[in-house]
Amino acid sequence: MGEEQRRFDRIPEAFSVRCRSAGSLQDPWCAAVTLDLSAGGISLQTQQLFDPEDRVEVEFRLPGLLSELVLTGRIVRIKAHPGGVTEAAVEFLDVTPDQQVKIDDLVQFLKRSP
Repeated sequence: MGEEQRRFDRIPEAFSVRCRSAGSLQDPWCAAVTLDLSAGGISLQTQQLFDPEDRVEVEFRLPGLLSELVLTGRIVRIKAHPGGVTEAAVEFLDVTPDQQVKIDDLVQFLKRSP
């Protein structure tokens, strides 16, 4: 198996987020905890069941922002854990320039944090 190529540095950081199936206002938000974050995606743990290639929305609050940042992504990898916990790797899709600046700022902030 070849070495995995990453376009962005991943910052291991745990914080609360919410996620749900993309495009469905009827699906409830579910709680999740991040495992790491990069400028191109997020890895999280949740009890929500997703499948690879599912489109999801991830909502999180960035330091210094008054409102939440909601990003759409694609599940690129799923790993089941005991107790019904699922680890999901999400690649961000259709990120606006303004959203990208906010994500980049957060990643840089987390890189500097002890």
